Amino acid sequence: MKLFYSPKDIQKSWEENLTEEQIDEMEKQGTDVSELRAKLAENKKKREAAGETDLSMLDAYRRTPRDVNSDFIRETVGKPPLFGKAKWTEKYANAEIIFPVLLQCSPQLHKVGNLENALIALIYASDSAHKDNYDFLRETADKLVKMREGKMEAPKSLKKVIKDLNKPTSSFYHVVEIPEFENATLHLATYFLTSQSSLPGSVIPNDRVLPALLLEDITPKVFHFLLIDGKFYKR
Repeated sequence: MKLFYSPKDIQKSWEENLTEEQIDEMEKQGTDVSELRAKLAENKKKREAAGETDLSMLDAYRRTPRDVNSDFIRETVGKPPLFGKAKWTEKYANAEIIFPVLLQCSPQLHKVGNLENALIALIYASDSAHKDNYDFLRETADKLVKMREGKMEAPKSLKKVIKDLNKPTSSFYHVVEIPEFENATLHLATYFLTSQSSLPGSVIPNDRVLPALLLEDITPKVFHFLLIDGKFYKR
């Protein structure tokens, strides 16, 4: 870790974190922002390339029972325990692969980086009509964010959900089934991401889908899963 930063380092960091809205405001004030716009476009292109994924790369791993000695299991789960290996093998050989969608996270995770120990929130549908409908899950996630921001009215039944979404450092798990979301059986849960390097390209994927191993049957109180290392579906 650097202890001292040069003016050049500071300038570079400032430019890389500028948003389109900030550049628009600078332009209104008469600043020549042509180079900044070019830099923004370049950074966006790099980020999109880093976040490209191919979920079909996981098809081979969806078939069960899978080899628990494979790199797929070792990278996602780790080595088997010294005791209880038979039960461990049964669990991970047959664990279902599910496809949650990102609900919210630190803005830093939307840029290639090395953030550690970050809490993210995911949304997943367990009913057959919606579980693989990523567009629906993204739209629902976007609506929840708008409700959190006060840009959309939230149903009274979501009061606790919105309250928790406004606490970015708090863990939660909610099951939601309401007409506003097509009565889908939705699971909203936080997940502790130990290292950004486990994401595909070290960044949140463009489609926001984060595949995981489901470790136990989902209940109103339990949603236990492990995100799959991004190297297994990075395009």
